[in-house]
Amino acid sequence: MPVLTLVFYYDLKQWDGAQDLYGMFGLNMQTEEGRILCKYVPNYRINLVDVGNISDLGMFHTDLQQILGVLKYRQDKKELKDYIYENRDYFAGVDVETYQALRAFLHSENMLKDFAVSGKEERIDMCQALEELYQDGVREGREEGVSLIVLNMLKSGMSVSDIKKYTGVGESMIAQVQKSMGILIHK
Repeated sequence: MPVLTLVFYYDLKQWDGAQDLYGMFGLNMQTEEGRILCKYVPNYRINLVDVGNISDLGMFHTDLQQILGVLKYRQDKKELKDYIYENRDYFAGVDVETYQALRAFLHSENMLKDFAVSGKEERIDMCQALEELYQDGVREGREEGVSLIVLNMLKSGMSVSDIKKYTGVGESMIAQVQKSMGILIHK
């Protein structure tokens, strides 16, 4: 049975390394050492899959196509969103293994939920998972924004009652901001 070795490169930068064994070792065929080594060490070609620079994802006909597509567009939110939208029929029901591979490749283990494998037939709606991730980000951004506003109001000397009146936040959030910044309470 033949063995094929692939180098799966999924960094955002384009591969700029050697693509054969001699190149990796930096062998110079002009030197005596290089010529001798070449007699005993065959030059193997590196079968490189540079995910970020695949021009035709259509040449892949398995779940790998969608995984590589997500990896290719991961650095551009709009392109990623467009790619997922164009392939929404697929992403609305991915299998657990594909979902877990995407979580790992995107370094999203902490953001995307982990699903225990209960069966091969289980499907996960990646569109819904990404929408939830987006909504979580929006919510966290709003909370950070409100905290920053409260912090600036406290720094400017506004009272807790005025901050509550103008922002609509509760005293517990104001206290949390005060605690995180070591600010004294002005009632």
